[in-house]
Amino acid sequence: MAKFGKADKSAIYSTKDLIEDLRNEIQQLSEELAQIFPDRLVTKQGNAFGHTWLSQLWGRSDSYVSWVVVKKAERISDFIIGEKALLILQEKLKERLSAKALGCFEIISKYQSNEISPLQFVDMLEKELGRVSGEIKVIDEELSLILAGTHKFIKHILARISQPTHLKYNSHYKFSKERLNEFRDFLYEMFGSRAKKCFDNLERYKLLNLDLKEYSNQQYTITKPSYFQNIEKYPEKSYWFGFLRADASRNGKPYRISFELAEKDKDRLERFAEAVGFPIDRIKFRTRYKWYKGKLKGFESARLDFVCKPMVDKIDDIGFQRSKAEQKFVPDYVVQALREAKRTSEKTHIDWWLNLPGQVALAFLLGFYDGDGTYQGGRQTRIYANSKELLEHIKELFEIKNDVLTAKAPGEDAWAFDRKYISKGFYSLALGPKIYDMMINSHKDSMKRKRPQNPVELQHFLGDQI
Repeated sequence: MAKFGKADKSAIYSTKDLIEDLRNEIQQLSEELAQIFPDRLVTKQGNAFGHTWLSQLWGRSDSYVSWVVVKKAERISDFIIGEKALLILQEKLKERLSAKALGCFEIISKYQSNEISPLQFVDMLEKELGRVSGEIKVIDEELSLILAGTHKFIKHILARISQPTHLKYNSHYKFSKERLNEFRDFLYEMFGSRAKKCFDNLERYKLLNLDLKEYSNQQYTITKPSYFQNIEKYPEKSYWFGFLRADASRNGKPYRISFELAEKDKDRLERFAEAVGFPIDRIKFRTRYKWYKGKLKGFESARLDFVCKPMVDKIDDIGFQRSKAEQKFVPDYVVQALREAKRTSEKTHIDWWLNLPGQVALAFLLGFYDGDGTYQGGRQTRIYANSKELLEHIKELFEIKNDVLTAKAPGEDAWAFDRKYISKGFYSLALGPKIYDMMINSHKDSMKRKRPQNPVELQHFLGDQI
């Protein structure tokens, strides 16, 4: 491994060095790994922590467990492991694993109480050692899932670095700063502060590679950077802006737009990609591991992100805030569209929700609902926000009779994936059947699972009946 330090910026720390250092550090977090990948404890031939390793830990010859314990136990029905040998094993376990050896001690106690046979003892002990010892090597597929949520990521990167025949061969390949930040996020979700040495390695990589790109595929961009121009004339654009307001992120580097949805909703990312000219094959699918009810659980997700200054400037101009708590008002173009819709309705005697400005306003609400709302069956729907002011503004503009409810008051303790935090406030608003009917018909290509099975025809609106 390359030698380097904070003061020595001339040192070399390659991508391959970083991968192997991360692998070695993650390998020590074996208890979490056993939860994420339970099959890693066993192989087709037996336990991944095998007889040779147990023999060496015991301080015996490599063949001790295979020939002195297992073979004898198979041949001799009343074979027992001597107390002196068990005492030596306990001392070695305590010396090597400290508090992590408690599970091993329990297995030894069960054997001494004649609850398990010598063969069961070896099997159980090797599984427990595989779970806690950090001796089982982290393979490429496991490392890929931990760092990127995909199965072949690390294998692909190592091939690019080491195989001249690879189509994208680059022996000096380097991760982008964006990718390193993603590694950090994934590691923190799974291991928390226990991954500190991994975080240190990521920082060293940045320090010793000053030419890193800001983001992967930095040379690429979208083909419709001005998509949100003239938003007041297009319900589809208004829908996507509402969706962005609810679910997108502008955190991180300047001019970046990103959002991540459950894989079951990947069609939203695909439709948005088509709308703005983003290559669909650049949508990333990955598994994120998070603590949920005391266990590490995998969540399948789809992610889209890109950097585009013209689009970011435009969405900021029409009312996109980075923090959801800052979203205190409906965008001005929606307010103006509603006013124009009602003025036009008075002149034409056609219901306001059927004309173009009305559909633009309602499409914004529909996009917000698809991003941060729930469908409760029939025409029962509810939207959510961190900002009470925003929901109060929606209630006022669209003349919704229901009250804004407080789900979590500011300052209350809240939990997200087994992590406690202080709530900044969380609120909800039931839309009611009237607005739901209008909203659903403002834009046909909205999220299917949040639409009624039998679409409401325009002539059957409840709007003029309630």
